[in-house]
Amino acid sequence: MRDSTDVYRSLQRRIDALPIPFPETRSGVELRLLQHLFNPEEAALACQLSALGEPLSKIHKRVVRKGFRCTEKELKKILNGLLVKGAITGGVVKTRKGVERTYSLLPLAIGMFEMQVDHLTKDYTRDFEEYLESDFSDAILGGNRTNQVRTVPVGRAVESLSSVGGYDDIRTYVLQSSGPFGVMNCVCRQGKDLLDKPCDHSDIRETCLTIGPPAVSMSRRGSARLVDREEFLGLLKRAEEKGFVLQARNTREPTFICCCCGDCCEILTTAKKLPRPVEAFHTNFFAQVDSELCNACGRCVRRCQMDAVGLTGPAEGKNGKATAQVDLDRCIGCGLCVTTCPTGSL
Repeated sequence: MRDSTDVYRSLQRRIDALPIPFPETRSGVELRLLQHLFNPEEAALACQLSALGEPLSKIHKRVVRKGFRCTEKELKKILNGLLVKGAITGGVVKTRKGVERTYSLLPLAIGMFEMQVDHLTKDYTRDFEEYLESDFSDAILGGNRTNQVRTVPVGRAVESLSSVGGYDDIRTYVLQSSGPFGVMNCVCRQGKDLLDKPCDHSDIRETCLTIGPPAVSMSRRGSARLVDREEFLGLLKRAEEKGFVLQARNTREPTFICCCCGDCCEILTTAKKLPRPVEAFHTNFFAQVDSELCNACGRCVRRCQMDAVGLTGPAEGKNGKATAQVDLDRCIGCGLCVTTCPTGSL
């Protein structure tokens, strides 16, 4: 077998070709992240996987052509082991043989990192944060590619509109979904706990919501708790009450909804450091203030997870009174400020 460093570099370049890139760094921290989840043999086999799910028989033919000496049964054992570790992902497909399990590559995020929920280690978390502070921040925050999450407003924030797109009306989306529904611990908050940086915003950890087949698969892994629709809607309501930003997977039918805070969420905390954080998000809304109604209570300032709301001084405000002011370079349209404004000025 090739030098193990070469094997991990090959896998890094393979994952880097996915929609969410996995760029190379000078420090090599990206290789350490792979080494946490793959041994050299597993990494070499993972290089033969596709971004799209493929059945075992198809993958086996490819690896044999590439010179690997393993039976289909041996390959299945290795791939299933990688599934358990959350290093790759799987699904099912109908073939002539019936229903077969499929295997495919995962990006780092949303992907391998989130699959470590309830299995995080301090070393993995440290390496992930180091990578996020370097080249990976551009990858996860979009850059020239499509961002993997979209900010959706909390339900009551857009009641006054005559029409709201289905994507942004997350409650209606849930009501129309056939489920199943699940809830998991937040991997970001677990990571902060491991690094002795517990969340200041909330002591709630079970905040990652999932819909459809991922809810079942994560439940089978022991990482998710299946809930009924009523409880799921209650969890969305709790997220609004506790001041969490709702970020759904940026697909037509999102299967994950993250309830994020500006203390722990890797996306929010990284974006907050940018000069114009709004450019890193897909969102259809922003907040506005009616200065005539605003009483400068400051509740919106405390609710905002992006530091997008501040108070003007009396001399700066309209008619000589202090008011709230929204920085549109930072506002991502989550609606948290709207739902608790006592005067309806937002």
